[in-house]
Amino acid sequence: MAADNRSAHPNIPGVPWWGAVLIAVVASAAGFAVDAGSGNGELTAVFATLFVLGCLAAVLAVRRNGLFTAVIQPPLILFVVVPGAYFLMHRDSIEGLKDILINCGYPLIERFPLMFFTSAAVLLIGLARWRTGNDIGRAQFRRLRHAPFTFLKHHGILLRWGIEPIGKVNGGGHNQALIGQSVSHIRHRSPTCKAGIKLIVP
Repeated sequence: MAADNRSAHPNIPGVPWWGAVLIAVVASAAGFAVDAGSGNGELTAVFATLFVLGCLAAVLAVRRNGLFTAVIQPPLILFVVVPGAYFLMHRDSIEGLKDILINCGYPLIERFPLMFFTSAAVLLIGLARWRTGNDIGRAQFRRLRHAPFTFLKHHGILLRWGIEPIGKVNGGGHNQALIGQSVSHIRHRSPTCKAGIKLIVP
């Protein structure tokens, strides 16, 4: 599985960016529904808890290429959900702009610590996942780069390439016998040198 398509768990595929938004929004909406159903007209710790859990779940579940969306969404969701929730819960008592600012704006200011610490936690997780993904990507690149040589070494095959004087190849019976018995030889004929790949199988 490509590193960009993983979730925080390397063996579990991640959700796309819109899936991360959906996770956080649904959790926040569930918290609002519980508090609205209680009839007290306030967003309580239930909303705060589900909001935090939704944002954390989103940044852990999202694909690595969707981390940016998961990292920036906590304050945006709070800016929309909190005023909207208080407007719905107090819409009968709102009569003008002043009431809107008091009933919808002030609760958002009160929840600045919630927004700050949630955003900080999500950012740290996102940075950790981004750094880990880079390390995994570099390790995979190194393994792929050395895979042909590892295969040849594992099977006892020595791969040599370069240019050798023609006399070194044809100058002695020992070298001639080695080439004839155990060397797969691809060469470019030249009056003075031999260029090519020599594949030696012990």
